[in-house]
Amino acid sequence: MARTRLALYNEQGSPTISLTNCPVLEDIPISLTYEVADVRTPEKGKGSRSKTVLIPATQETNIFFQNIFNVNISLSKFNPAKKVTAIYYKNEIPQIVGLLRLIKIRRSDNGKKFYECIIVSGSSAFFNSIGGLYLTDLDFSEIDHTLNYGNIAGSWANTSGSTWTSTNASRAYPMINWGDNKDVLTTLSPKNFRLCLFARDILLKMFIAQGYTWESTFLDSNLFKRLIVTPTKGISLDSTTIANNKMLAVANGTEKVYNGVSLTYNTGLLTYNNASYTNVNFQSETYDTGNIFTTPNLTPATSNTYNTTTNIGLTIVIKKGVNDVSAQCAGVSGQFIVTILKGSAAIGSASVNLSNISLGSSAVNYCTVSLPNVNLLAATNYTVNIHAISLNMISSAGSGTYTMDVTVANGSNYSTEFSSNQAYDGISVSANNAIPENVKQSDFFSWICRRFHLFVMPDKNNPKNLIIEDRENFYLTTSKNWTLKHDSSIDEEIIPLGEFDTTVYKFTDKEDKDYFNSWHQDTYKNVYGSYDKIVTNDFVNSDKTISTGFSPTPYGKNPYSNILTAVIEQKQNGVVTEIKPNIRLLYYKQINLVNAQWTFTTNSGNYTYTNYPHAGHTDNPYNPTLDLNWGLPNLPYVYPNQFWTTNNAYNKYYSRYINQITDKNSKIVVTHFYLDAQDIMDFDFRNPIYYVNKSNEGAYYLVNKIIDYNPLKEQSTKVELLKLTNYDEFTPTDIDMSGGVGGGNNSYERVFLDNITKGDDNTNYGENSMIVGGTGNYIANG
Repeated sequence: MARTRLALYNEQGSPTISLTNCPVLEDIPISLTYEVADVRTPEKGKGSRSKTVLIPATQETNIFFQNIFNVNISLSKFNPAKKVTAIYYKNEIPQIVGLLRLIKIRRSDNGKKFYECIIVSGSSAFFNSIGGLYLTDLDFSEIDHTLNYGNIAGSWANTSGSTWTSTNASRAYPMINWGDNKDVLTTLSPKNFRLCLFARDILLKMFIAQGYTWESTFLDSNLFKRLIVTPTKGISLDSTTIANNKMLAVANGTEKVYNGVSLTYNTGLLTYNNASYTNVNFQSETYDTGNIFTTPNLTPATSNTYNTTTNIGLTIVIKKGVNDVSAQCAGVSGQFIVTILKGSAAIGSASVNLSNISLGSSAVNYCTVSLPNVNLLAATNYTVNIHAISLNMISSAGSGTYTMDVTVANGSNYSTEFSSNQAYDGISVSANNAIPENVKQSDFFSWICRRFHLFVMPDKNNPKNLIIEDRENFYLTTSKNWTLKHDSSIDEEIIPLGEFDTTVYKFTDKEDKDYFNSWHQDTYKNVYGSYDKIVTNDFVNSDKTISTGFSPTPYGKNPYSNILTAVIEQKQNGVVTEIKPNIRLLYYKQINLVNAQWTFTTNSGNYTYTNYPHAGHTDNPYNPTLDLNWGLPNLPYVYPNQFWTTNNAYNKYYSRYINQITDKNSKIVVTHFYLDAQDIMDFDFRNPIYYVNKSNEGAYYLVNKIIDYNPLKEQSTKVELLKLTNYDEFTPTDIDMSGGVGGGNNSYERVFLDNITKGDDNTNYGENSMIVGGTGNYIANG
């Protein structure tokens, strides 16, 4: 008689609470299904699972589940939303190792209570463990840093991702047009770069937090290590930083910048000229929480771009002896110049022309110096000065001793503040702000698996170590012979895969509202880089969508150079602005420029580069060999002699598989095998199986699904097998994009011009563009 045992381990707290021999109802057997993927639903990952497991409410199970059926109980040790490890044994051989999920508590008519549960394993178990967690629940604070030239440029060598533990991770600072530089990408400063995180680092954080590891040549490949995800917001300054770099100083009307200076009188003409600058001392501060102003100096604490303004009113009084004779005088020529100085060097000025001023104690002559978006340096003094140049006035008061008083009027002011709330050279960067917002961890992992057609299954020796590979590298060459286990007494079913109820497989990403994505959606009526695989079937008309929550990122050409960058910006009526984008998945790599360069202007100096930190949906937009898009893109820019690779996500990771499962000669074979506990323990989806059926036909198959294996009964188990037509592995080619566009249902085959024929004696009567090769071909209308 089979001996079964269910062991439960609650690791929600410390110490672990164990129930190593949990009772189950023996008259309701546990039925197990094993799968990693179903050929009918390539868009979904799968995991092994049990059917309902009923656990009776006994003293020991009630303690384990903390009497959760009591509506007044306050749970402290058991949380139904948290993981409980479950191992189901037959004759002490593990049959399924995974997580126990409590569905509900059931009461029978006689008052007995049962805990109704299921057991999930493989990817399902991991997805359950990350449940409702978001990417923002992860912590990347160990890579907080200062935004400066060293940290930004230093990250460009780290384009292969990281192999970090929990104390060391990677930063990425790609050149992306975020709409904050008005398309002029030939001169950039630190504020034009945004921190991005590596996709692999995010996954590692997720796995480490749940106590999981992986075994994966794909996730450890150079390709995956180069993939980054973009933030969904820019680095914005906090209110305290903004306030501490803002000031307003005001004059009270008592300061005379010229006090009784002598004027030269010569036959009715008064003249004055002074080569020196006179500081304006603003007597009070309306606002200066950061103490950056000490009269007369503004001394910024931070090097950044500011809006700096001084509004000066001047009252000019002319005296003859002790008498005010301003009413008898008039300006002829000359200027009072108001200047903002950096040290002793002028950075901005404005003037009051003497011919336009009014003299006298009741007249105020205004002058404004406005410097928007001016770069001010930390620990450097900036002052406001007055300078009189070649003053000429006439006086009708007659000869005598003349003097001039010039007073800074009450309310004159000097102010400065950051020109924007963007990051600046020297700001502290919180890496957690680079984590994309409102993205669930389970969704993020699902999108990665869908993009690269990854299969996930648990290591049979360690259920918390997941084996993760793309389908082309998932299956092993070693096989198992199940001929002697075949139950030939039960009829087999053979289902042609070509009769599946799908006529279009749609591969797409999420729409976004940035300029180029919106333009593409409006122009081509599909998502940039999407692909539709059309399958011929005369009996059905349905679609199946394989999608991710990443948004595509079109390239744009810099209008001032040959630099091609990813563009994530908004543009309305020709005005470029920033946008809050959706998460993107991009390839990160330094690229050498041809006949182009750009300048990185920083506090430490200006640096000229002939390469740049590229991030985009290809490994190189000038000469791509890899494209993360599903299909050939419709390019929003024109680049001379542009060739594009067909090595995109559909072709590389799905085309062979879709060809196989839609081929008229491929089949699902449903048959039965006698599988015992050791067979289940040793089973590996990666191993093809071989068996000879009762018609004496032998063949190799892939196992699609083991259905309702019952460890309590000695009976055969239903197994779905895949007999797939062999297709060669996809081989990429380069396509000339200079005469047309891709996209839509065009992932590989391209038409460059209206009609192209190659070979001899070809006749083309088609109305649509096409490519014809070989000899003696006839292409009919349509």
